[in-house]
Amino acid sequence: MMDEKKDIDLIERIKSVDRYRPRAMFRIKVAVGSRLPSYGLALAGRKSPRLGWGPQVGWTWPVRVVAAAAMALLVGILIFSGLVAASSGSLPGQTLYGLKRFREHVDLALTSSPAEKAQRYLTLASARLAELDTLSQKGIIDSDSARSIASDYAAETSGAAKVMKQAASPQSQALARQLDALQTQKDNMVRRLAAASPAGVLAEAEGARVELKGGGGQASATTDGDGKVSFTADVTGAGAGGLEAKVQADGRTAIVPVYQPSSGARYTVTAEPGNRVLKVNEPVTFTLKISRLDGTLFALGQVRLSDPTMTCTLDGRTGAVAARTDETGSCAVTITKTSVEQVSPITLQVADPGWVDAGVVLRLGGVQAPSAAPVAGAVQVTSAGMGADLQQVVMDNGLVKVTAERSDDGAIVTAMTRSGSAAQCGPLYDPLPSQAKLIGRSVTTSGPRLLFSNGRAAGYETVLEMPAGDGSISKDYKVFLSSGDRFATVQCRIEATGSADALFASTPGLVCTSMLRIPAAASIAVGGHEVAKPQTPEGSTLLSFDIGNPYFTLTQGQDVTVAAFPIDSETYPQSLTLTTDSICPTPPATIPADGIMSQTMVMGLLDKGSVDAVVSRARMGIGDPSLAANTSTDQSGEGFSVVVDPPLEELANGKQKITLTVYKQYQKVLSGFRSQ
Repeated sequence: MMDEKKDIDLIERIKSVDRYRPRAMFRIKVAVGSRLPSYGLALAGRKSPRLGWGPQVGWTWPVRVVAAAAMALLVGILIFSGLVAASSGSLPGQTLYGLKRFREHVDLALTSSPAEKAQRYLTLASARLAELDTLSQKGIIDSDSARSIASDYAAETSGAAKVMKQAASPQSQALARQLDALQTQKDNMVRRLAAASPAGVLAEAEGARVELKGGGGQASATTDGDGKVSFTADVTGAGAGGLEAKVQADGRTAIVPVYQPSSGARYTVTAEPGNRVLKVNEPVTFTLKISRLDGTLFALGQVRLSDPTMTCTLDGRTGAVAARTDETGSCAVTITKTSVEQVSPITLQVADPGWVDAGVVLRLGGVQAPSAAPVAGAVQVTSAGMGADLQQVVMDNGLVKVTAERSDDGAIVTAMTRSGSAAQCGPLYDPLPSQAKLIGRSVTTSGPRLLFSNGRAAGYETVLEMPAGDGSISKDYKVFLSSGDRFATVQCRIEATGSADALFASTPGLVCTSMLRIPAAASIAVGGHEVAKPQTPEGSTLLSFDIGNPYFTLTQGQDVTVAAFPIDSETYPQSLTLTTDSICPTPPATIPADGIMSQTMVMGLLDKGSVDAVVSRARMGIGDPSLAANTSTDQSGEGFSVVVDPPLEELANGKQKITLTVYKQYQKVLSGFRSQ
């Protein structure tokens, strides 16, 4: 017994000596050996005369077999556990990555609760994005790894969306917000990768004809199987100007800025969106923010923008166009690329106080793509006016038509009509102007301003602002219409600053949103239950939603106006305020500490048989419709991306050999990451 105790003590002492760090197999043997004596004694039914590695004296053959099997199983478990732990940080292409994915699938299979399963799916999708980010940061991303990650991410987010429908309403709403945030993170990452690491995102343009212009000359060649082509170019800063590449492939012709010498300027100018390739004859609105080098904003000042190459129009005009900055030093200009013969360098002059050149603030390429066949149900947009003077926007997807006109009474949607019916609903307006009059305030309205239009979707913006002592109350409305939808999505973001709290306490209606006019003959239902209108114009009725039914309908014959608040809206209204001629969400009891509130509503005009489908869509969540703007603000989805090696900014002046790699913006390797 004493020998047995000594052996056990010796084993424990060996295990406790960390500085010697025994090899893995020796540590496993020590761990197993410290447990086997008790197993052996129990199986043999008597004391063992000795301790050691292997069968003990007096063990019968069955006992020896069981002991050996137990030891082998324990060793296997310990080795497998170590490998699983080591695989947690592995990446696609590494030896242990398959084991990591196996463990994830096992964990998922053992999760039974719908909410927990959806959360698990979202965690795995987030892990895929982290892997993609790590690969890109290390510069080891390749097409195979990118495709694998994209496929897994798509499967995991799809799985989360399906399981979410089975979860309880509050849990589903929180999960939908996580999924929406994840999709936004994914879209931002893909855009960043496309700009910084096209090799992992875009397909190479093999056999493209490339003509390099500028740099003191002109040369042309054809790309090889990797999309590469080499030139000798003069990168002298004071030479013939910037380099630009004219690329022709797959029936597309594009002019892409490659390099432009920087010009010393007395101002800092940021453009949103920035330098890019625009589809010919499709307008894009840019916002420029101007500040002086000392950091002061160039606010409420005059500027002039122009394109010396005359290959684009600004606010519908060729040549110089005048604009005025607002209090933040920002101004907007709508630019349309009209030619792919040259890159358009947009120059800026600032009246500060005399006209001062601020240099080139934007470099815009262009792409002319093959004419696409008309898309069934595509969103058509017509407008009256141009740029900041836009007076009307009409969005029509063949199912519903949304009209917005400039007005001072807070109209957000002037009217919505349904295809094949004379019925009309609206207007949908904001009560801020009428509420401001009650307290002697004025409201400034800007918009509607077209945000984007790309055939699949379109959107416009209207902003209302009222001064509030040392601050203001502003409401930013964005209205979107997508192909195939029988409804428009209305997003409102409210920001209250300064002494807005005191104003809100006296006039809560200042932060009411989305007030919808009720037709005189319409019947009203909230959450599927009919309600009666107040008897007098002065009266109002407070209506609460049933749990899980945040929607209301206005019915006129066979035509139904439905307004619902999606499950992935940031906030639900707790109730509705109903008057004889309007219905709207009740304002919150208090303003949040940060003064920011937001709300999303879907509004459609449809037949009775389509109501359930729209309400179900709202309950499941509609995602962020503004993501459809990606292909409009970055028209390069039809063109090419050009990467220069070595980067021209790192080269000394003079003639240098450079290699261009041309990628197809219209053929993405990460197809699984495309926004749906």
